[in-house]
Amino acid sequence: MAERVGEDVHSKRALADAAVRVIEPSSLVFMDNGSSNLALVQTLPSYRNLTIATSSVTIAAALQHRDDIDLLVVGGMIDRMVGGAVDGTALEAIARLNIDLCVLGACAVSAKGGVSAYDPADASFKRALTARSRSTIVLATNDKLGQHAPHRVLGVDALTQIVVEHDADADLVRDLTKAGATIARADPQDPRGQR
Repeated sequence: MAERVGEDVHSKRALADAAVRVIEPSSLVFMDNGSSNLALVQTLPSYRNLTIATSSVTIAAALQHRDDIDLLVVGGMIDRMVGGAVDGTALEAIARLNIDLCVLGACAVSAKGGVSAYDPADASFKRALTARSRSTIVLATNDKLGQHAPHRVLGVDALTQIVVEHDADADLVRDLTKAGATIARADPQDPRGQR
């Protein structure tokens, strides 16, 4: 997670700007582990009366000083590769939640492989998250599109939306759409982080 935070910063900011539009005020949002999701919490506007739940230490730290957000940290043993807790304790905690929106972290997204993860415990945690969520979105940088990881989480047709970069490969996006995905394209950003 620490390594990924500094990569593709402008792309992740653009994805975050597009994703923030689907976050409804007064909702319970689960922010799954991931550097794109960290970019999203860093761009959240103030005073939307949100409750944000997360098992990510980094995301929780980014939100701890926000007095306009109720922060719920799902505990357990921290998996350093994943960036948060995905063990049995974390699974028990999310089983008690009614999540309005899950912002799911994804290692890979493809039409055939769906959303997938490299770690089996992380994939199980993600499956449990989506089962407890009314809607689920994924922020997918270009390097994740068309990729496959060993552990399937869900098909792209089960997602509410996939937010892709403005210059995402047209063939990959077409394949995702044919597989039943709803796609939203982020606006381009210049290197200074401005649109």
